[in-house]
Amino acid sequence: MEFDDYQDIKDSSVGVLKDFLSERGLAVSGCKAELTARVFCAWEQKIPKSVTDDDKLDILRRWYNQRLKAAKLQGDPLKSDVVWNSGIDCVPKTFDVGKIFAYRKM
Repeated sequence: MEFDDYQDIKDSSVGVLKDFLSERGLAVSGCKAELTARVFCAWEQKIPKSVTDDDKLDILRRWYNQRLKAAKLQGDPLKSDVVWNSGIDCVPKTFDVGKIFAYRKM
């Protein structure tokens, strides 16, 4: 809930005040006068709502879909059934990881 002025805050029920505070990660304990004062301070300082994990996930999904659309990709490549390994089933036995990390230009 958003408030227009102090009178809206003052006239609100305890439940509404607690919801406003909990959305912003603030304490929800105390009597109505304490809650009203806390809500007024948060409202006056324009403290934003806390972002939940679900909200973050929704933001990431929207961003990802926008990127797919901008790249003009058909479908989601992460959900594709395409096999990317091209028949390679394992790492070759002669594969030496030490040589890869020891490589440097001479």
